[in-house]
Amino acid sequence: MKVIVFLLLTGAACVIAEQCTTNTDCQNGGTRCATGYHVICEHTGTEGVTANGGLCTCAADDTSCRTRADCLAQNYTCISNDHKHCYDGKCICSRW
Repeated sequence: MKVIVFLLLTGAACVIAEQCTTNTDCQNGGTRCATGYHVICEHTGTEGVTANGGLCTCAADDTSCRTRADCLAQNYTCISNDHKHCYDGKCICSRW
């Protein structure tokens, strides 16, 4: 089961790198997330929110966080632990 989720997330991450400004920009695009995840628009921590400056990625539904360490301690699947990050209070699989 973990292998299937991993492959789904890998496939979602490898889809055309959708540019976005807000989460609604990701709703009709090519990024698809596995069950238990939802699509969000992630912006870099250095540039902040800029028009078309984000990438659509997957956030784990049943998580909450304040720091990356919170996400590393939670059981959700990303390509690797290096991709686990806290973004807007949710654990995500970062594309940056």
